[in-house]
Amino acid sequence: MRFVHWPIVLPVIVILSLTTVALSADKPAPETPQEAAKSRARLMNLAYLEGQLVVVDTDEKRFLIQVTDTAKVVNPQMQTKLAELTQSYQVALTKRNNAAQIASLAKQITDTNAKLYDTKEHKYDFDLKGGEKLNVRNLKLPPKDDGTKYTMAEELKLRGNSNLPGYAAEIAELSKGRWVRAYLDRNKLGGKAKEDDALSVVTLVIIPPKEEKPAPKK
Repeated sequence: MRFVHWPIVLPVIVILSLTTVALSADKPAPETPQEAAKSRARLMNLAYLEGQLVVVDTDEKRFLIQVTDTAKVVNPQMQTKLAELTQSYQVALTKRNNAAQIASLAKQITDTNAKLYDTKEHKYDFDLKGGEKLNVRNLKLPPKDDGTKYTMAEELKLRGNSNLPGYAAEIAELSKGRWVRAYLDRNKLGGKAKEDDALSVVTLVIIPPKEEKPAPKK
């Protein structure tokens, strides 16, 4: 009869192993100023900052962008439930309960393990300062005033002789609430930028909106 239990024991061993790895791999969302500072530094090391424009001053080329960072944190209730189910499963195996009950507990463990984490969002504001050669691009072609379609020549002209994404746009198209990707000047970061320091931005790319709600008030 022992060989009958092995197909059930093995999945649970795998589940418990994956849970242990997940708990050690994922860190809680930042809660202290020091952890928040590390998260800001990590975001600045990405290829670009992606977020929503909160403040726009096109004359001074100053912008405030709000970036939403997501993190997974362990749900205490699910963690407790997972431990209880695992214990019940081990007891059921020891007592050699019927296969249907053991299979049911195994499924509950799998389902609970899938709900072990909650997604938490943290918002960070970044002050940006554009230079004289600030590039403004748009991932989408703006509609033409006359409603006609762009010709190939017109599209190529708007794209320009550049490796930058999207099409050439005007700084006036940058307005509060729009979503952008901000490419920072890596030569001026220095790895020591403080939260209240304006970061030098070389390119702002307007992207399709991520959500249907107005920009945060500032």
